[in-house]
Amino acid sequence: VGYGAASGALLGVAASMLFGPYFQLTEDPSLPVPPFIPLIAWEEIGAMALTFALVLSLAIAALMHLSFRRQVAQTLRLGDQG
Repeated sequence: VGYGAASGALLGVAASMLFGPYFQLTEDPSLPVPPFIPLIAWEEIGAMALTFALVLSLAIAALMHLSFRRQVAQTLRLGDQG
């Protein structure tokens, strides 16, 4: 989960650095536009990636807990029938 969040954040940063300079900033393409320099908010990216990883980890843990409880309940029910 952490690897996925970190790699997704890094791919997003790479995409913004590669394709950001090609955005059209004016409606008239004949006007000279100064070079577009992307500013990357590293602190916010880190916080968002960490939050995403934490929420996804909690969701996976809750899913595993519920799945385990269902398997235990089903095993106990089958034991009563046999």
